[in-house]
Amino acid sequence: MEARKVKLFDYFSHPRDWTPEVILVWLVITAAVAPLGVIILVLSYRLDRVEKI
Repeated sequence: MEARKVKLFDYFSHPRDWTPEVILVWLVITAAVAPLGVIILVLSYRLDRVEKI
């Protein structure tokens, strides 16, 4: 698993090897994950405010 992880990192650290497919996959992953991150941030911010009051 570790070797595979390093291989993936090595692959993504060479932008010249990037194909439109790789960029598209990254965009899809980012689009899927970004809203989750925003929701978690908003929820944690609201919880902090409730605790302070």
